[in-house]
Amino acid sequence: MIRRAFFLLSILAFVTACPEPKPVPEPLDPGCGDGVLISLEECDDGLANSDSEPDACRTDCTVPVCGDTVIDTGEMCDDGNPFGGDGCSAVCTTETGRLEAEPNDDASTAEPLASGETVTGGLPTDDVDCYAFDVPERGYVHADVIGDTPETCPVTDARLRLFSPDGAQVAVAGASLDDGCSPLDPGLQHGARFMPGGSWTICVEGAWREPLYGYTLRIEVGEDTCDLPEAPFTSDSDSDDDGTADICDEDDDDDGLLDGDDNCTTIPNNGDVLPLITNEDDGLMGDWLLAGPYHGYETTESCRPSDDQILEGGDDGAHVPALGSVAGDGHAWFVAQRAGRINFLNFIGGPTDREVYAAAWIHSDVEQTVTAAIGPDDGAFVWINGTQIIDVAGCQGTNLDQFTAETTLLEGWNAILIKVRDHGGAWAMYFRFLDPDGEPLTGYDVSLSAGEPWAPDQTDTDGDGVGDVCDSTPLGDDL
Repeated sequence: MIRRAFFLLSILAFVTACPEPKPVPEPLDPGCGDGVLISLEECDDGLANSDSEPDACRTDCTVPVCGDTVIDTGEMCDDGNPFGGDGCSAVCTTETGRLEAEPNDDASTAEPLASGETVTGGLPTDDVDCYAFDVPERGYVHADVIGDTPETCPVTDARLRLFSPDGAQVAVAGASLDDGCSPLDPGLQHGARFMPGGSWTICVEGAWREPLYGYTLRIEVGEDTCDLPEAPFTSDSDSDDDGTADICDEDDDDDGLLDGDDNCTTIPNNGDVLPLITNEDDGLMGDWLLAGPYHGYETTESCRPSDDQILEGGDDGAHVPALGSVAGDGHAWFVAQRAGRINFLNFIGGPTDREVYAAAWIHSDVEQTVTAAIGPDDGAFVWINGTQIIDVAGCQGTNLDQFTAETTLLEGWNAILIKVRDHGGAWAMYFRFLDPDGEPLTGYDVSLSAGEPWAPDQTDTDGDGVGDVCDSTPLGDDL
């Protein structure tokens, strides 16, 4: 009995001397902050995650990035927004130099920008930054947009718009990695060359008005487009087709008379000139004397020209046209020199149901049978050496060789007279001769004076300072 009591007392003493066991902690749910990297987490340093410590894994288990307001290794700044132009770029580098300043959303608020300057900015959705710069008369401009470094383009495509001093948009440049990020180039855009003097505007925007997180605009203004080695690139106007624009050419028509002394700078009129010929490729005649427009004469059928003998002398077929001479009904003959399809509306207009006469001479070395071929808009009469050979009454557009008639070209100069009526819309014609095999007569001499080669001079019949060969009213407006 005593031994049993002693045993129980021993057990009780052992239990009393042992500490109570610690509770087992509940298991943590797996996730961000547990120090275990799982899918969708970029990092997880557990209790070391921080939104304020440089280079730390952020509390949402994302790696530190530019734009999180913490300056991490490799960053020079971090202002917490994705846009440049505020001193800290979109890639967290410190921006130096000039920064854009709002408001600058249109020409009226555009920031002044001198040639050779650069400016850095950023564009939220639908924002536009505009800059004003001065251009001398006949000047040009190069402009481009780069990204955060000179070697890169903006992540979002940029677009440049160029506006003239009167506010008209004259050029648009889009992204092109082969030629810069968004190049505005006088060799690519007409509006960037031969610019009128004044204050111009360039506006920068993201393509489709998307945000442009960072850009640097650079601009260079040139004094004179004619100084560029390849001026005028694709010519805006080159009367003598010598590869130099008229604006840079001291002799636009290459007739040996400088423009300052020439009363017609676009058509040779200095005596001996290169002969006019039918086109070397298709035989089309593009050089004509014109007279008109004539109104108030009635047609007998559809768009057929009137039967009225309008030309001076009362017999159209017998009339001999001459530059600056009276053509009849208050009009004089004037020069219209164009290749191929001649568009009468480039020279004369007026109400519909109008008529025009066109005259020229072609030289043949031998007497030969040929086909006269015309494509008029609309009706037409054709006389060869005073004999009418074609009578077109229908209304139609210009179509090559639509109406034909066999005729004879005499040895020497042959007179061509054409009357074309227009009922409305376009007003033009094609005309050429075909040989018996249907091939065009190419390279034949043409003249705009009867019976002799064409050799216009500086004659100015009405004394208005414009030579007769350039004057649509060579006898004056009061004829």
